[in-house]
Amino acid sequence: MLQVTTKRIFSKLDNLQKMLEKIINNQEKIQDDIISIKEEVAILSYDQNCVDVSKDIKFEYFANTRNINNVL
Repeated sequence: MLQVTTKRIFSKLDNLQKMLEKIINNQEKIQDDIISIKEEVAILSYDQNCVDVSKDIKFEYFANTRNINNVL
């Protein structure tokens, strides 16, 4: 009887260990995904800043062109 109980306990411990290993692997994958998402957000943010700067430069260029044409 004691042996059967001991075997069950060890079996459940093995199952728990396997579950913990899966959780740890899953957690590592999630952390990798978070890092990838942060990198993508940084790239997109940089791209958006470039677009904003480009819009500002174009606006200033056309505003200056209009002013020059109005003066002439």
